[in-house]
Amino acid sequence: MSLQEVQPAQQDKKAIRSLVNEIYDAAVAEARERVWAHRFTKDLEAGTLPIEVIRGLILNLSTWAMEINASSRRKFGRNSDFYAHYPDLEELLADKAADEFTTPGPGGHQPTVYRLGEALGLTREQMIHQPLIPATRGYLDSIVWLFETGGPGGISITEEWYANWAQVWSKSLQKHYGLTKEDVFYWDLHAEADSLDEHEATTVEKGVMGHGMSNRYLSWRVLQEGVGMTPDLRERWLRSAHASVEQFLIWVESIYDAYDPRLPGRPLFNGASRGAETKPADPKGKVDAFIARGTELAEKHILNHPFVAALRDGKLSCDAVARFHEQWSRVVRRITSSYVGQYYHFIHIYKLHRDLEAQVTLRIGNEVEYPVGGGRPRAMDRLLTALGSSPKKALEQGLFIESNFFASFLGRLYLEGTLAETQANQMGNVIAPFARIVRESLVKHYGVKEEDCLYWDTYVEHDRAKEGGGALGTAAENRFALTTIYDRGLVTERPGWGVDYVGDTSIHLWEMFLTGCQRRLT
Repeated sequence: MSLQEVQPAQQDKKAIRSLVNEIYDAAVAEARERVWAHRFTKDLEAGTLPIEVIRGLILNLSTWAMEINASSRRKFGRNSDFYAHYPDLEELLADKAADEFTTPGPGGHQPTVYRLGEALGLTREQMIHQPLIPATRGYLDSIVWLFETGGPGGISITEEWYANWAQVWSKSLQKHYGLTKEDVFYWDLHAEADSLDEHEATTVEKGVMGHGMSNRYLSWRVLQEGVGMTPDLRERWLRSAHASVEQFLIWVESIYDAYDPRLPGRPLFNGASRGAETKPADPKGKVDAFIARGTELAEKHILNHPFVAALRDGKLSCDAVARFHEQWSRVVRRITSSYVGQYYHFIHIYKLHRDLEAQVTLRIGNEVEYPVGGGRPRAMDRLLTALGSSPKKALEQGLFIESNFFASFLGRLYLEGTLAETQANQMGNVIAPFARIVRESLVKHYGVKEEDCLYWDTYVEHDRAKEGGGALGTAAENRFALTTIYDRGLVTERPGWGVDYVGDTSIHLWEMFLTGCQRRLT
């Protein structure tokens, strides 16, 4: 945001503070009611939550805490020119950063997570290399994406009621699971740091403001300066606050399901570390096996998903089909905008491997120019109109939580992933049969003209060797790129990530996206 956009407004301070408190109070009340009523919290309080589920949460929380703290500080840095004009905000955010990174000592809060995990029987190595379950990855990436792309201010509810949830953890782990007060210091630290303190609410000079209250203060002060003050502010913020509770509940429910040993095949994730095989003996065979696994997962979780089956059979309402495409449109735009930036991200590799460079530049050209000027998002705009919606309506519709998880995972992958990881998104390998189902249903059941299905036709053509403009189809391009990367020993994988993880998670978050559509549109 440029400084020219930040025009201080003569706002009614009392009215703004009242509005902020109303929204925060309502959101905190909803969180305390719904989170405390959830089986996860009830079982934790009663001491009946399986130890495997507790360990599973900590395995995911370890990476979660580190990445959230790192990215939230980046938001401070990106908006530093704005905050420099308001010393109270600059001081508040600097104090909060210092608290996260220095309390109770060097390393800040993160070492207390490791201490907690070790008391529960985990190793630091496991906590570092744990592949996050899809819901954790989507939830985390959606928040990081907001930090990376958002401006100053906004609304942040979770920290305030998280303090009370932390108290439940501290008491229950000591009472029912044999941990000491020293072991649970992470939870006590957050019970204190995130709590709402009415005395600290009146001034920043009293010391480091509680994290929950600092969020209220930041929201209030930025609005006071006229940033983000729109007629629909109350509605937008209440919707965002409700979504923050909803996505948290989706997360804890997914943790429970993933690690509950009483369910068949559980636990699914045990924190084992998998090192990268930088140059396998048979690169082609390894990639063939990888793609075969993606095809098998897609057949089970995508092509036979209940929502896809209902669409294929024409059992969805016209409105549901239109709203599904609105969600898909938002996801596609985020993926495309992120993908086209990866050339810059990996220019140091592409300039040494010109065949890879040739493919990625042709692919980028296709994304933004094929099948029509503006690329696939513009082809989707035409389809939205044919469905009785519009590009404007799609942009105005809020993303479903699961849609946001899916889009944020892929968006962040293309911005931060290694070269091998960015080529491991299985969507491109299995999009053609999905596109064929949607396209045929639109024409057969929903009266859409064939010429208006150009967006899905583009993906149906991936069964051919070529797309447009001489580039390989997405599936063929992914196969070529991954095989070449393995063959030349260019594979690097981040702790907890890797080619296999990205491949599986791209399918499972796509499945979550479809499940979100099913929940809300049927």
